[in-house]
Amino acid sequence: MGNGGFLHCAASSDYVMDHLVEHLIDAGWTKEAEALATDVRWMLARLRQRGPNAVASDLELAGTPGTLRFAADVARAAHLLGPTDPSHSLEAILCNRLGPLRRWKSVFASFSPHKPALCNAWLPPDLPDPALKRTLTGHSGAARFVAFSADGTRLITGDDEGTVRHWSTSTGQLLQTFTGPSHELQSVAFSADGSRLGGANDRGSVRLWNVASGELLSKLTGPVGPVKSLSVSLDATRVATVVEGFRVCLWDATSGVLKKTCTTRVDDMDLTGTDSARRMNLVVLSPDGACLATGDNVGRVHLWNAASGRSQGTLPAGFRGAVRSMAFSPDGTRLAAGGRDGTVRIWDAADRKLLHTFRGLTSPVWSVAFSPDGTRLAAGANDGTVRLWDATTGTPLRTFSGHNSSVVSIAFSADNAYLATGDRDGSVRLWDAATGERVRATAGLNGPMTAVAVKPSGAFLAVASASDVRLLDAATGALLDTLHAGSSEVK
Repeated sequence: MGNGGFLHCAASSDYVMDHLVEHLIDAGWTKEAEALATDVRWMLARLRQRGPNAVASDLELAGTPGTLRFAADVARAAHLLGPTDPSHSLEAILCNRLGPLRRWKSVFASFSPHKPALCNAWLPPDLPDPALKRTLTGHSGAARFVAFSADGTRLITGDDEGTVRHWSTSTGQLLQTFTGPSHELQSVAFSADGSRLGGANDRGSVRLWNVASGELLSKLTGPVGPVKSLSVSLDATRVATVVEGFRVCLWDATSGVLKKTCTTRVDDMDLTGTDSARRMNLVVLSPDGACLATGDNVGRVHLWNAASGRSQGTLPAGFRGAVRSMAFSPDGTRLAAGGRDGTVRIWDAADRKLLHTFRGLTSPVWSVAFSPDGTRLAAGANDGTVRLWDATTGTPLRTFSGHNSSVVSIAFSADNAYLATGDRDGSVRLWDAATGERVRATAGLNGPMTAVAVKPSGAFLAVASASDVRLLDAATGALLDTLHAGSSEVK
């Protein structure tokens, strides 16, 4: 039976279409399975039935080096291969995105769209970087945050309309959309075990959700004012926030009780004062929750005792301009920060000694992240560039390109294999951290992304925007769920 026969048999049954390639392989008909999975007519039928993830899945099941490359190409273009109006335009889009690629020419050689269509004679100028894995769509505003779950199976994205989305990193599927406060979200973060998700807005509200069910677990209430930054301790028992730029608040994540507000003076800065030039804009908790680091608008990084709220000093060699990003190493021994001046610095967190100053980025550094093993440091800049360094030696390792706006969030998967980045236009990209290959991308978030987090298992990630949190399947980029936060920004 040729492909035409298979297509005819499968057309009347979703079950047959979903499992035909699998059954052919199980029967030992591997060549037939490969021929079917690479038949443009079959791909179009699967696109209309289940979407691009089904096409990529069939190609991956075929399992040859060629079909695996085809699957990666489909994943890169997945955000363009959804339902169209008119419906027959899908054929033209498929032909234009994949047909010009050299390895696809033989596949499309015998296929012609059923309706008149404009087809590229040359390679399109906007083909994705080979390092792109997937583009995730859904946010309509700037994607301000991306964060992997600790296991790397999920991704959180957030935009400036208050939406946080939870995605599967393997499929790109949207798992959940989280909603909460109807104001601008400022920050999102997973708990270490991936079971809890925290989100803070610009009115002082902090919410904790159950990731599996999407249930709102608690609302942390305290000082009223924009929450500029949020951090969750490794054991998920404490949450730290910067409110209004002058107060650092430490919360009990279980009870929702405000445990402490830091009011100690640091140098000439009073945390309860009104000097906007010196206001803090970032806070990060050390992995053990014992230390707080804050960054201010004049380029200084301060350390605090999280239990007492007392200052532990200011780190040397500050930035020229505001501190824009900070991250502790997984073992808590080092602290990295990125500045408005385009530099990235690493300090020893215990003795406060400056270890490295990384240069090479030419615009403000909006995001930094250590790999889970602490060997690498990634930074995202205002010009859309992402750079990777050896965190021990300071050696530059790789530059990732592909974003068209500021990279405002960045996160590694738990196995160190992938890097998720989110930009101000709402696009999330998933990269192979070793090769620089783009694995997946997602676009269409409701405005600028505000944060990204990866679940510990790596299966999905959460992306926060201003109004919701989206859960994405990390492998396919599919939207799994959306947790709504209202009409303003999740940060």
